[in-house]
Amino acid sequence: MPAWPILVWYAIRGFYAAVTELAHCSRQSAQAIALSSMLTTTLLFLPLASQLAAIAQLVHREPPRSYVEAVSALAEKSGKWPIFAALLRQELAACSVADSEVGAIGQIPLSRTVYDMSGLNTRTLALRRQDAAAYLSSTSPDIIWYRRIDFYWGTQLSEDPRFSQRYLFDGQRGIAVRRGSPCEAVME
Repeated sequence: MPAWPILVWYAIRGFYAAVTELAHCSRQSAQAIALSSMLTTTLLFLPLASQLAAIAQLVHREPPRSYVEAVSALAEKSGKWPIFAALLRQELAACSVADSEVGAIGQIPLSRTVYDMSGLNTRTLALRRQDAAAYLSSTSPDIIWYRRIDFYWGTQLSEDPRFSQRYLFDGQRGIAVRRGSPCEAVME
């Protein structure tokens, strides 16, 4: 990682040198272009730097003792799965989950049924034999990360009568839990 800023610096210097060699470009114009490219590069890489800093902090704290601990720490830090810690409880290990990606949810426990709504692991969705709402209605997962599925598929599951009657929706966390499921405990 320390080589990255050096490479960016040399790329910008090379760009500046190339621009100053142009016959129709003044030295001031070349400096302005080089400065704007440096600022743009800095602004673009700030979000990446903040994500890498969070990962570096996790690594420097204490090494994980198992893959479960490592995946859990990264999932919690990412904030993508707000109920991730609850899903690790033994009584919720059998909860089936539908999400727009398998990700960390598919890792813990390995026996959990995960409905990959992106279609990468689900032939029915990959070939578009069913839309997301019909597929979810037929599979009835215990937990649905409906906001991400709504975004990915352009559905409105919380407004669909097939789901509003069968699921409890938590708008703050973006999840829906099947009514009567033992997984309703994640709503607490």
